[in-house]
Amino acid sequence: MRVVLTALLWLLLALAYAQTPEASTTLLTNQTGFTGPDAMELNSMLGVEKQHFELSDPRLAGRVLHLTYQEFRDGVAQPEQDLLGKDRSRFQLDSAGRLAFNVYARAATDARLEVRFFFPTIGKRQQFQPLPGALASDYSLRADIQAYKKQKASVPVGRKFPLLVYTLPYVKDGFLYYCDLAQSKVPPAEWFKKFGIRHFVVYQLTIE
Repeated sequence: MRVVLTALLWLLLALAYAQTPEASTTLLTNQTGFTGPDAMELNSMLGVEKQHFELSDPRLAGRVLHLTYQEFRDGVAQPEQDLLGKDRSRFQLDSAGRLAFNVYARAATDARLEVRFFFPTIGKRQQFQPLPGALASDYSLRADIQAYKKQKASVPVGRKFPLLVYTLPYVKDGFLYYCDLAQSKVPPAEWFKKFGIRHFVVYQLTIE
């Protein structure tokens, strides 16, 4: 009887969690990406940025994540695209509600930006063209669009939220600002109007 009551309690909690519109969970990140002096030196030499993400929440066991991206050029939003397409089933939390993945970005050439996602069972590679006149090396991959504290952020469940931006900086008085831009709490769709950011890509995640 005790086992049945315990199972029933967990079922009720899961149903309540799924039906709560403001449900949230914790997303972990390593915003510096690389660890160890050799890896950091190699990163500096190659100009590669890395972001590491982890979800670990038993309530999310078996859920599928939906990841999209949208490019903005001179204030014009391009159509939002599904990153994984038919492969979405591979972007799924395991039976314990866990999933970890890495994202890398670099200026592959002066005329080509490259972003790569590595999930447990699949990888995705993307390429973008820098804005004419912009330096490819000025683009930066930012996860701090979320309010991380000690590498943790509270994110919604069942609702889309910005996971990453790959962006040109905010330029003021000859200085390049990245953190102030990502942490400004201004929606990315308004960055061109507010900050004059002419080109960036926004990656949005939904925990379905």
